[in-house]
Amino acid sequence: MGSAKKFSSVMDDRVWNELKSLSEKMKVDISSLLTEAAIDLIQKKKIRPGFDRLAGDLMDQFDSDLKKLAK
Repeated sequence: MGSAKKFSSVMDDRVWNELKSLSEKMKVDISSLLTEAAIDLIQKKKIRPGFDRLAGDLMDQFDSDLKKLAK
């Protein structure tokens, strides 16, 4: 994956405790869980604009049909 970067952040106590508990249950370090979560977030944010654009295009394309169905 490449070199790792060290950083500092602040997290809600409840979230931190759940993350720490999950880390212990899974027997993986917290850094691995945070990396996985960051990758998932990045992918989600990349997909969302494309999905929104496509949904808007479909709404425009089928506007009259959707209005008929809504009646």
